[in-house]
Amino acid sequence: MLLCCVSLQDIDTDKVYDAFVSYTVQDYEFVVHTLLPELENSFKICHHERDFIGGEWIHNQIQEKVEQSRRTIIVLTEEFLNSYWGMTEFHTAHAQAMRDNCARIIILILGDMPPQEAIPDEMKAYMSMNTYIKWGEKWFWEKLKYALPHPPSKPIHEFPME
Repeated sequence: MLLCCVSLQDIDTDKVYDAFVSYTVQDYEFVVHTLLPELENSFKICHHERDFIGGEWIHNQIQEKVEQSRRTIIVLTEEFLNSYWGMTEFHTAHAQAMRDNCARIIILILGDMPPQEAIPDEMKAYMSMNTYIKWGEKWFWEKLKYALPHPPSKPIHEFPME
């Protein structure tokens, strides 16, 4: 369940991407061969391998790409929790969600749930207030796509303005 206290349509009009995907190198195969092919049929996904600019500061690019994305998908594993860059991406996305007063992070559990003592308090708090999705569970793709942004509704009938 993603609840927002402000209208996402208002604050997301300038966003380039529907989602930024954050993961570790150990999860590369899953992300590139399973997650991205399914999502990129319907959503514009920011993938650092393709969308980061070579030679630019990584911290700056993380900040920029998270700000340009409507959601951040965290592929959560124990390796992710031990990854400097993964946790930097989580903290950046969490700060953006706090600034926007909106749940922008989608946590996707890949494999076993990491031990509770390994999960930082900030992430535990976020997970206690927002639904996370586990790879392999029933309706996984439907739940993930539901958590991603939807295009604005179009009126059933359009009447010409005179």
